[in-house]
Amino acid sequence: MAKQTGRTVEEMAGSLLDEKITEIKIEKPKRRTLADLKGMFDGGPGDTAARAPEILRAEMGLNSVGGED
Repeated sequence: MAKQTGRTVEEMAGSLLDEKITEIKIEKPKRRTLADLKGMFDGGPGDTAARAPEILRAEMGLNSVGGED
């Protein structure tokens, strides 16, 4: 293509990139409000860490003794 138009490969590539860049519409991300952030870092009930073994057993399908339900 470059030879056919009498341009260098670099000029051709630069021209094609310029065309594509002007076609791309970059939207700014929406600025988050305080309401958007509400609950984002909520860890759930306050006793989750204390109940970790119980929760893990339940997730693995084990009863409180360690055997399967």
